[in-house]
Amino acid sequence: MLVTLSPGLVCKNCKERMTMGKDRASNVNMVLREDHKIKTENFECYITCNHCMTRHTGMGFVRDGEFKGIYEYKEDIY
Repeated sequence: MLVTLSPGLVCKNCKERMTMGKDRASNVNMVLREDHKIKTENFECYITCNHCMTRHTGMGFVRDGEFKGIYEYKEDIY
């Protein structure tokens, strides 16, 4: 599933804003928007910077059926 973030997360590498991500499993074709109802629990997702192509891993959280955003994220180091 795709995740849209507004205003977005700051890339830990180049400091540009990242506004799109996808869940780690990527087996559901669904777009999440903040403050819209969904039925899942917290999830791990990947957010890639479009400017420097650095991938980040974050934890999205859901409260009362609404996606509330990413509460923690870090740059992936290969």
